[in-house]
Amino acid sequence: MKPIKEDNGGILANLDEVEFSTNMDWDGVLSRITDEETIICTYGEPDAEYNPFLKTHLPHMSNVMIVNGLNSKVCSEDAYYNKIKSFNSNAKVYIKDTTHAKFLLIAPNEVYVTSQNVGYSDWFQVTVHIKDQGAFDFYKKVIYAYAEKKLYSDLAKDWDALRFLAPERQIIGTIGQNSSASCVTVQAPLCKLFRMTNWNAKFNNIRDHHFTICTYTLPDYNYAEMTVKKLLSYGNKVKIIINSQFKSVAERLDNAIKDSRFSYVCHPAIHAKIVLCDNHSVWIGSHNFGNSRWFESLYQIKNCPNVYDYYNQKLQDFIYSDLSINDFIFPDE
Repeated sequence: MKPIKEDNGGILANLDEVEFSTNMDWDGVLSRITDEETIICTYGEPDAEYNPFLKTHLPHMSNVMIVNGLNSKVCSEDAYYNKIKSFNSNAKVYIKDTTHAKFLLIAPNEVYVTSQNVGYSDWFQVTVHIKDQGAFDFYKKVIYAYAEKKLYSDLAKDWDALRFLAPERQIIGTIGQNSSASCVTVQAPLCKLFRMTNWNAKFNNIRDHHFTICTYTLPDYNYAEMTVKKLLSYGNKVKIIINSQFKSVAERLDNAIKDSRFSYVCHPAIHAKIVLCDNHSVWIGSHNFGNSRWFESLYQIKNCPNVYDYYNQKLQDFIYSDLSINDFIFPDE
């Protein structure tokens, strides 16, 4: 990373390389780690029968830290701590109930930002793989600060945003309409890395475009309704793709908006958190579409049609691949 400018909000810099994909191969990535310093952020409970990856790979890691937003309804903090220590007695374990971020950091220069918790997933997910030592160093500092402090308010200023800027960009490979490519790689992209974001503010002054918002749920309905109405007032079209468990929330939003430029699709295997705008901006991370006071991860790339086309096609392929699923709702376009 070649810093251009640093302020209270973060860093302006040239970033080395970023790779974009859908589901993350946690098993494959964790299997190659031995002595490298490793930091894992996840939400969930690593029961060996449900999620064997930590049990399999933690014993081989000599320098690992785990931050987990534990679901206390599934597993107590003491049981979780003892289980991780049984896998690796040297592991640093932080149980923080405000953790929703999904990170994997591998020294010296790898950062994964994803919507997928540790484990296998046959749901639709999104992943960003950053290869840059400066990004690793920054996020290591951010995660340690979060793990060792208790109050979100103490950290909000420090984590407001990390900004990377590159004057030129080279795209490796092309993504066509019928491409089956597993990933797309971008060198020196124009992008921003956030801890979390105010969706309403980030969409300011984006007019006459088409937004596709993919989210597991809408954690703050009133906020989501306000943000969608604002986008529509700017002349945009908005489609929300949401997990079928929250079909009633999507129906409520549709009834409240009553605008032909708004539509939604429900799918039973959506867990990705990604926003696509046809100005070729893409937001990816752990942050569902709505307010969050939890520790989140979010990444934005700007002005990159290859990444936009890649994820747009992957979403279409996934959603429309199995028309036999009764929980689908396909809006009139």
